[in-house]
Amino acid sequence: MTFFLRRARTNKAGLAPILARITTNGVSKEVYIQCSVPADRWNLSKEWATGRDKLCQQVNAYLNEYRARILAIRQELISKGREGNCIEIKNLLLNPAAQSKQFLSEFGQYCEKRQGEVGVRITQLTANKYHRL
Repeated sequence: MTFFLRRARTNKAGLAPILARITTNGVSKEVYIQCSVPADRWNLSKEWATGRDKLCQQVNAYLNEYRARILAIRQELISKGREGNCIEIKNLLLNPAAQSKQFLSEFGQYCEKRQGEVGVRITQLTANKYHRL
């Protein structure tokens, strides 16, 4: 993974957006990391903002966090037995809720579980209320 500036997109304040290029198995994807830095304060070889001002320190801290998040997502994908390619990593970076469970499907399973308890713990009327909800 590398970080670089998109100098062609420099705004009026002189800030250029930073992108992360994630490469796995020869395939690469680019992701805007929602962070900008003055173009003259970017060190291309170190992939780092140079300077001691507050903005550069915040940018560098954010880059460290973002790099750690990418590595954690890749490690999580590999531990689940998936390939952990750049496309999956990008999708999880942009939409972290994609792996979360849907409320309605979870509640449907809960209703089915309660239906199995009819006559043991609850009545059929109570189970019907769960289904109507």
